[in-house]
Amino acid sequence: MSRSEEFLFLLATSFGGIIGLGEAEEDRVGLLHTLATLPSHPESVPINSLIAVKGTPLEDQKVLDVGKAFQF
Repeated sequence: MSRSEEFLFLLATSFGGIIGLGEAEEDRVGLLHTLATLPSHPESVPINSLIAVKGTPLEDQKVLDVGKAFQF
């Protein structure tokens, strides 16, 4: 496998998300729908949560409980 083929393979099998950026519940539903309808499913899906830092544009974002973020 060439480097470019390896990169495309990794790109095609990688998927993740960042939550807590101010998205709506519908956006998280859309993320799950996209995952569920992929032609092939990734082995893992890392979900990261924003950690608001004072002095940044998103410093006032509420902390989102990752465990509850996908309970609808």
